Amino acid sequence: MPILTDHFYNITKISKTNTYIETGTYLGDGVTNVLNYYTNIHSIELSEKWYNYNTEKFKNNKNVKIHFGDSKKVLPELLNSVNEPITIYLDAHYSGEYTSYGEEETPLLFELEILKNRQFDDIIIIDDCRMLGKTGESGSINNPVYPLMIYDWINITEDKIVNLMKPGYILLKNDGHQYTNGASDQFILARQM
Repeated sequence: MPILTDHFYNITKISKTNTYIETGTYLGDGVTNVLNYYTNIHSIELSEKWYNYNTEKFKNNKNVKIHFGDSKKVLPELLNSVNEPITIYLDAHYSGEYTSYGEEETPLLFELEILKNRQFDDIIIIDDCRMLGKTGESGSINNPVYPLMIYDWINITEDKIVNLMKPGYILLKNDGHQYTNGASDQFILARQM
C-alpha cells in the first residue's frame, strides 16, 4: 500500500481518509507501509497461506484486520460496513506460484464496478498499470518473491478503467512518484474538489 503525497492532497483538495483497504496482502509489506497513517486498515488475501501469515504478523496491531477470500466476494461486504470515504489500493492479481489464482487473473474491473456504485468519494489507487492491455512475462527466474510467470491483461485496459470512473473523477498517473510513494506505474482515481 503506498502513501499518498502532500502534492496529491493539495491538487485534489481531498481530505485524508480514516480507512485504508488493500486487495492482495501477499507478504504484508503494504500494510506495514501504512500502519501509522490510518485509523483502520483492512487487507483482503485469497491465499490461505498468506492470510495465516499476515494474521499472525499483525496480531498485535489493533487497527489492522486481514480478511480471507476473493476480493470479488469479500470487498462488497467490507465496503457495506464502512460508511465514509476510504482510500483503497487495488493490487489483487495472480503473481506466480507463491500466490493464489481466483476466478480470473485479476478482479480489477469487478472491484472498480463495486467502487463506482458506492455513495462515497473514495480514493482509488491501482497498481501494476504497466500491464494494462498487454500480455507478457513478469517476475524473474529463481525469484523467491516474484517468480517468472506469463500474465494476460489484454482485456484490462485504461479505457475500461476510465469507463468505470464516477462522474467528476480524474485519473492521475504516478509516473514521477508525485502522487504516491509507490511504484511509477500506479493510477490514482479521485474526485477533484
